[in-house]
Amino acid sequence: MPSISSFECSRCHHRVSAEAQRTACPLCGGLLLIRYDMDELKRSARRETLFSEAGKWRYSRVLPDIFPLSLGEGWTPMRRSQRYPALFIKDEGANPSGSFEARGMALAVAAAKRDGVQQLSIAEDGDAGSALALYAAVAGIRAHIFLPQDVEIASHLQCVAFGAEVSFVKGPKDVQAREGWFDVSAGWEPYRLEGLKTMGFELVEQMGWEYPEAVFCPTGVAVPAIWKAFEEMEQLGWVAGRRPRMYVISGSNGFEDVIAECGGREGILLSPEGAMATGAYEALLATGELKADDKVVLFNPATGLKYADKTARGLRLGASLPSSLPVGGIITPQ
Repeated sequence: MPSISSFECSRCHHRVSAEAQRTACPLCGGLLLIRYDMDELKRSARRETLFSEAGKWRYSRVLPDIFPLSLGEGWTPMRRSQRYPALFIKDEGANPSGSFEARGMALAVAAAKRDGVQQLSIAEDGDAGSALALYAAVAGIRAHIFLPQDVEIASHLQCVAFGAEVSFVKGPKDVQAREGWFDVSAGWEPYRLEGLKTMGFELVEQMGWEYPEAVFCPTGVAVPAIWKAFEEMEQLGWVAGRRPRMYVISGSNGFEDVIAECGGREGILLSPEGAMATGAYEALLATGELKADDKVVLFNPATGLKYADKTARGLRLGASLPSSLPVGGIITPQ
């Protein structure tokens, strides 16, 4: 595991001491990135040494020197599409909390535990909140989670089940932070971004250490995290080819038909964001921006089960179970 040389602002490139408190850039409020001595990394981090580790921590040689807090996150399956031979679906729903957010929170909470932090807070959507609740519970740290009022019930359930204190707010401005709480919201926690960059390392390794032509990735902090992984791999000489085009798709209405079709043909219950990315891929094939033989990786950021209530409404399924069910019989000892 390498030592951190400094934090660098992603916006104005201002450098901050590695010993400074890790928050946003003190000059412009931009996201801080962890920087290493790349000459040292070139000597110590080699592709052929990765295979002694499993999951996200197989990339420990390019991650901060922190004792891992792991529940088996990372190394999610990369499945070739049944309908499009050049499309690969990377299913982040296989992570412990059910979404890609587990990768970032595992490292952010591990850093907090190392630094003696007792209380963590976050004001984001349900996927990030439930991931924080899970890893904070394992670390023995109190989590305060501010969720939007329309959060999916599955994510709310996870937060409560993992022992977090949950509040509902209309927006981030309604969040009442308290002294002693450390904020791990996107843009405020560089260790979280480091955990998420393993998505980029895995993608390239699973593609035979070559870039695909395009990547459809989740919105938010995952984008700079994956881009940072590409940058570091190029400096280390781990990857060949030209950086892929990045398409960022957010979830919206109209995803229901895609979810139903992919569930039947691909065997994956997509999240709304993953479904919209699939629809965008098909649209770009139709316009010619992408070709049928272009290798493309599409991230499904979370299991569709985390969005079961929204998907059920979209598919016009009943909200309740039938009042009676047929029973085939009861087997009892003779």
